[in-house]
Amino acid sequence: MIEPISNELNDLVLNGLRDSNGTIWTINPYFSSDWKFMAIVLGFNAPNSKHFCPWCLCTKENIGNKHKVCVIEKTMDQIKLKPPPGHVKSPLLQMIPLSHYVPDELYIMLRIWDRL
Repeated sequence: MIEPISNELNDLVLNGLRDSNGTIWTINPYFSSDWKFMAIVLGFNAPNSKHFCPWCLCTKENIGNKHKVCVIEKTMDQIKLKPPPGHVKSPLLQMIPLSHYVPDELYIMLRIWDRL
């Protein structure tokens, strides 16, 4: 079902969008949703798995560690070629960089509350 949308989005990212004046607009796609749907699109495991974070390689044991600085450690190329721990399938929208996946406020709020 998602293959036609994925192909069209990939074409837009690679070739841009040409308007009626002949101007080509570059497309920088972003993806925003709740955590569950984002996990499905990224081919991710469950939120209660050992490696639960779509962006870094932290584990459940690091949740309460206030000294660990979380940064985006994964890239879409890594996930496509050899999925890191936590990913069970290849991502559906591979043309969107991992840094352009944005969770809704609830996930961010819950992450902040874990740190407090």
